Amino acid sequence: MAEDSTSSRSAAFRFSLGLMSLAYLAWSAAFIYRSSFVAFDGHRYYCLFDDAMVSMRYAWNLAHGMGAVWNPGGASRATPTL
Repeated sequence: MAEDSTSSRSAAFRFSLGLMSLAYLAWSAAFIYRSSFVAFDGHRYYCLFDDAMVSMRYAWNLAHGMGAVWNPGGASRATPTL
């Protein structure tokens, strides 16, 4: 009996986690689409705001073991968000 309730809780958890993941992916796709724009030439362009790009570059370097720097091997200068 105890195994049945544990497996049903585990299945319910996996189902709800999958459902939340799908909902998040749908929301993310809608956000990315709505933050893009169509230029005069008819092509769709996607925006990445400057502050987000700066933070992502620092985070990428930090995650790859180079420290919180803009350029690896350079002086350490933290952004206002760090």
